[in-house]
Amino acid sequence: MNSPVETVSAWSPFKQSVFRALWIATLVSNVGTWIQNVGAAWLMTSMSKSPVLVALVQVATTLPMFLLSLPAGALADIIDRRRLLLFTQGWMTAAAAILGALTLAALTNRASADRLPFYGGGAFALLFARSDREPLPLF
Repeated sequence: MNSPVETVSAWSPFKQSVFRALWIATLVSNVGTWIQNVGAAWLMTSMSKSPVLVALVQVATTLPMFLLSLPAGALADIIDRRRLLLFTQGWMTAAAAILGALTLAALTNRASADRLPFYGGGAFALLFARSDREPLPLF
């Protein structure tokens, strides 16, 4: 006996307000991170024409993920998920805001253009090192 197959839309998860809010917050956070990465690299090109120094900005952003993944994962497993999310998002926002304020005040140098993305990358490593012990609830 053939029963009709129920079709599910790809947009159906957005009917859940919690999923929709989390998806929008993640989108805004990722776009902000991308803007900060491009801005930091662009800032370095205005200070130096060396392609190595410009590439070091991207290295400074991604190196903490490589170096801190294991220790951050161990730490993230013992910390409350909500507090971890708030702390890391605040940390990344502060690093980007400090770099922006230094740039607006014309106080940015090569060291700050490399170090501040490194600090933001450290928070990023901690944020994405979390391995959930329980699956997400089904709605």
